[in-house]
Amino acid sequence: MNKSLARGIRNNNPGNIRKTNDSWLGLSDVQDDPEFFQFKTMAYGIRAMACILLTYQQKYEIRTIRDIINRYAPEKENATANYVACVAAKTGFHQHDRLDMHNYQTLKKLLRAMVWFEVGATASKHVYESDLDKGILMAGIDRPVKPIYQSRTIGGTAIAGVSGIMLAIDALQHAIEQLSTAVGLFARLSPWFATILMLVGLGLIIYARLSDHKKGR
Repeated sequence: MNKSLARGIRNNNPGNIRKTNDSWLGLSDVQDDPEFFQFKTMAYGIRAMACILLTYQQKYEIRTIRDIINRYAPEKENATANYVACVAAKTGFHQHDRLDMHNYQTLKKLLRAMVWFEVGATASKHVYESDLDKGILMAGIDRPVKPIYQSRTIGGTAIAGVSGIMLAIDALQHAIEQLSTAVGLFARLSPWFATILMLVGLGLIIYARLSDHKKGR
């Protein structure tokens, strides 16, 4: 690993979580950093951060940026006031806002801002959005599901439905044109017979038109 990189990047520990008795999921087999945990992947490091913030909320009711950072990076070891100000500025939340760590987007904003403060401005080059997403998901927080009317599938279905209606109208117009000359002949035979034949013929023509369209003809 490039020694010029921030320590948190080298350790796949972008939150610089200090060594404790905790047996985090995804720890590297080799733990040769005397102070900080080392993880197998960046996503595992993000997961550990997410779990810490979730514990703060669930166990201690710590839910504001000010309280989170004061516990995560206490003043005796860190520039805590600067840390708080940085996270508040980057997330857009006020330092005294009560936040919900179970909200996917809220948690992701907090983690991204904390990582930036911990490892510096090069964080975006080494801690990817996919690392944040995977780490949060591994911590048990699911992504929000789009309302069904906003989904691409529904959108595509709606477009396909409109196209299908337009195609049917087009087929009907062509069918009527093709039957117009035949109707006169059928009418001479019997009104009822002519009507039945016209409906059957109309159905067959529409079916043929739609079938040809599907085959790309």
